This record gives sequence, C-alpha cells and structure tokens, in this order.
Amino acid sequence: MFAIRNAIRWSILAALATMSLPAVGQEAAHPTDYRLELIVRGAYLAATGYAQTHGNYFAQDGEADGLVATITSRMAVPVEMVTGTDLDALRKCGVEGGGMRLIVNVFGDGIGLAAADADRVVIYVYEPRVSGSVVVTPPADCVR
Repeated sequence: MFAIRNAIRWSILAALATMSLPAVGQEAAHPTDYRLELIVRGAYLAATGYAQTHGNYFAQDGEADGLVATITSRMAVPVEMVTGTDLDALRKCGVEGGGMRLIVNVFGDGIGLAAADADRVVIYVYEPRVSGSVVVTPPADCVR
C-alpha cells in the first residue's frame, strides 16, 4: 500500500514540476521557486522510494547509478551526481529551465539534493548522523 501511495505522490509532483505556472496577480520576484521546490521534493520522494527497496541505502560502495536513473526517470530533469562530500557544491547554479544535483554521504545512507536553475536553488539534505529530519534550505540565489 505504501509503495502505491508513494508512486502516486511522485507522479503528481513530477507532473506539476514540468508545468509552467504563471504568477497570480503580479509578476513573482522569482517565478521558478515553486517549480524548483516541486522538483527537489519529487526527487527526494523518488530517492527515498529507491532507498526503501535497497536496504535503506541511497548508494552502496559508492555506486549511485541506480539512484540517479530512478530520479531521472521520475522527474524528467537532468541529474548531476556530485562527487565528494562538499555540500557547498549543491548551491551552484544549474541549467536554464532547472535540473538536479545530488550528493550521497560516504555511508550511502544520507543524501543532499538540489534543484537549481540559472538563478535560484532549493536544497534538501538528509544526514542521519546529524539529524533525523530533512533540512530544507528555502529558495535562494545560487552561487555562480
């Protein structure tokens, strides 16, 4: 039952993330923020679904190709795997239109995800040795 519910969630998020949503009333300061949040949330759901079927690990022995393929197929956005453990790499600007950047900790049980376009970035980080919660960095200007 959980797998079906999770599948429905990321399908809806993936569909919403590909929509171009106009600002209501007046032009939004950053019209991509909402879309970036949907992308990173959908990618996180896809990643946790992947981990649930792989012993609660996002990657094992440094191998994350399956995770990248899962996120790419669910979200239909380019996904770049960041090597190392530098979370600052997640703050870098992405491609016009948006894309994903992800990093996995050395144990394979923690993950950092960033949805970024040419100007803005939204970041989710789950590091079980630091906190049992996902740390969400709200939309902000990216680093060039």
